[in-house]
Amino acid sequence: MYPRYTKPKLVTLGNPRYEELKAKYPHLEGVYTDDDTKSFLPVHLVLGVSDYARIKTKTAARLDVPGQPVAEKTAFGWTIVSPGSDDVSSNLMFAHSTISDYDQLCRIDVL
Repeated sequence: MYPRYTKPKLVTLGNPRYEELKAKYPHLEGVYTDDDTKSFLPVHLVLGVSDYARIKTKTAARLDVPGQPVAEKTAFGWTIVSPGSDDVSSNLMFAHSTISDYDQLCRIDVL
């Protein structure tokens, strides 16, 4: 007998509040971000360091002074990278996510 299939649980992270970041740091103006207001947002894709290097575009990063977040354009949309921290969970915040991307990944059985 085969084990019963159970749908995997979503991984979530606290909402980084992109609109607040953009209001606080003028160099992030014009970066398209998800304006979802839920406390927690689903993680749609987990990338390794080498994968991230492959999806970066040639668009110049938006940065200001050391210690402030940096916006980088990727093949999936903008990312906002923290200024640096030992806390791995806060180093990378994807700025663009859509439920349709998640639905598509579910349909092709990637998750």
